[in-house]
Amino acid sequence: MIPDPGHNVHQHLLNHVHLISTARYPFEPRQLSIDKAFASLYQAPRIVKEQSPVAWQYLDPPRDGTLFLAWQPLMQNENTYASDGYVWAEPESVYHQAFNGYTIELRVHESGFLPNVEQAATHRRVRYRFVDGPNVDPALEMVHYMQAQPVHHVPSTSIQVTPAKQTLIQQRRYLESQGALARKEFMLHDSNNWPRINMPPQVQRQAPIMPPNPYQMRPGYNPGYAQPPRPQVPPQYAAAAANQQSGQYNQGGPKTTRRLTSARHPSAAASAPLAADSFEEMALADEDAHNHGDTLDLLSPRDISITRYKQHDEWMAEILASPLSTSQIRPVDLAFSLTGELSEITEGIFEQREATDDNTITQSQVDELEKRVTKYKEAVSDELTSMREAHKKKLEEFRMQKVYDNLERQLSRMGPDEDGTALASVVRDAEKATGARVRARDEVVQVQKGGLQLGGEETASNQASNGMANHGNDEFGDFTSMDTAGEALDFYSGNYDHMSYAA
Repeated sequence: MIPDPGHNVHQHLLNHVHLISTARYPFEPRQLSIDKAFASLYQAPRIVKEQSPVAWQYLDPPRDGTLFLAWQPLMQNENTYASDGYVWAEPESVYHQAFNGYTIELRVHESGFLPNVEQAATHRRVRYRFVDGPNVDPALEMVHYMQAQPVHHVPSTSIQVTPAKQTLIQQRRYLESQGALARKEFMLHDSNNWPRINMPPQVQRQAPIMPPNPYQMRPGYNPGYAQPPRPQVPPQYAAAAANQQSGQYNQGGPKTTRRLTSARHPSAAASAPLAADSFEEMALADEDAHNHGDTLDLLSPRDISITRYKQHDEWMAEILASPLSTSQIRPVDLAFSLTGELSEITEGIFEQREATDDNTITQSQVDELEKRVTKYKEAVSDELTSMREAHKKKLEEFRMQKVYDNLERQLSRMGPDEDGTALASVVRDAEKATGARVRARDEVVQVQKGGLQLGGEETASNQASNGMANHGNDEFGDFTSMDTAGEALDFYSGNYDHMSYAA
């Protein structure tokens, strides 16, 4: 029984292909937090088992912010990662983080660049996986590409590329030139459908690894910017290579085109002295073609200047050779107007007009526009002022509410206070925080005395009543003898004469 999908992949292809899940993850421009990385890794086994299939594929250089789930063939390449198109300045740094009973391993590349494209290493790669915990699968890992920190930005020319990296770049370039892999999606745990990934049919055998080029081993060598000399051709191919180059020059065609054609087309390679069955020979052909550049590199400065002169002359002819005078050319109406909340500023001033109309903006329109802009700015300023005041008032309410809550907690936590010291401290804090004076409040507050007589007031009230009665008997003794209302009125007004009424 095959232990894992990696055993069905050719050993040389394992250095360049990745088993990636089709599950989609959001764009992440910054490094994942440890809890988010844990959540992604925790869900990974269920995703590859129940939800999303996986497929072997070449990994084009991912852009910064890319996050995906991949399966790493630990039995074949436990500590190395297949090529991803980037050249990394340093080996991977390994970190471990304990979280929720699991141990997460982080493998980090701080600086990387695209050879032949970028002049500075500005990319960063982080791989996350579980290495310890209940029911973990160390082969499942989250791979995240992002922008490197500024402190790790270095010129690509200062990064030394080892011979092993250079060989890896050549192999990847050659494999990609043979076409894409046949894509077959399958569930990771469905061993019956694990595909077999072989070398491309153009490569019939695997030649030994070429010895490193001494020029490439020198410090500071960069495959993207340095132009090394051609590696030495093995002795068994030296004569054939000389014959092929001689035939190419006799035919007058560029040797790069002929060599590239024989490398990429097996039918042409069958009749060529250099057979296409050598892995390294094909890689050398692609490298040679890249170093020679394209047809634009064959242009001389004189040819470029002539082309530019013709192009500029045509542009000037379109302007100066016109039968119309420049005064007859009217500018296009841009219909300067605003929409939405600002539409009231330009409404009625800058409207859409026909091309035949006079599109001149008058001074009165400019003055009206300035007035509307000033009025709008004042309205916005007043609104901002009121919003600031309301915000300030709301903040003050929040502050006072917090003060009251704090005082209430102090009172609720205060135990027996025999001497009143604790209560006095709370009172002082309240007066200092609120600016108000705290005073004692009675449980019952008398609003009006009413008619209820207290015990001490009964004797005085009775005495006052008796005295009034006695006085009334002396002063108003004749009041009962009055017969008419007139007599009573004269009595109160002081004109009452008892004798006259008696007569």
